[in-house]
Amino acid sequence: MSDFVSFEDIHALVDEFKKVPAEHGLAVQPGSELDVACDATAALLLKHWDELLRDPHEDIRNDFRNALALAAFTRKIVKLRNHPDFDQLLPHVRTMVAGGGLAFNRWSSTLDKVTPKTFELLIALAAMDKGRNVMVDDPNRSKGDNPDVIATIDGIRWGFACKLLNTFDDKSPPKPKTVFNNLI
Repeated sequence: MSDFVSFEDIHALVDEFKKVPAEHGLAVQPGSELDVACDATAALLLKHWDELLRDPHEDIRNDFRNALALAAFTRKIVKLRNHPDFDQLLPHVRTMVAGGGLAFNRWSSTLDKVTPKTFELLIALAAMDKGRNVMVDDPNRSKGDNPDVIATIDGIRWGFACKLLNTFDDKSPPKPKTVFNNLI
């Protein structure tokens, strides 16, 4: 698949993605944020094919945001489903399909406990794509006292602490000073 993603590509990827959790006895929960995102890809595809389904006044930015975030995840999960360390991801995949979503691509509240785990999964997938001997901190037992993801990449052992920028006010993004302090 190229850097350009079509609606058809995303829809096919979503269908293939749903098979991966099923292979491990998991299923996307109906009505969950992830399920809504999966359905949005089908809706976008139908609207693409049939202009009568399009509402020129409808704001579809959230559907596009979900579809693109879903494409980023599903592409990696489908590609890495046979990686020898894939079982390390299962607790995160379980959290994601049980009700979590794809909110890693928008501001999240400090009270949101799922989005940081989704971001950890994204980083773990990236590490798994490039490395081996991947270890991922269990999302349900984490005490925050170790790297969230550890992997051997090009013979070097790396640890990744996955931190998100968040806010107390969902309508207001973190201040630049907060972003800067987080990087330091």
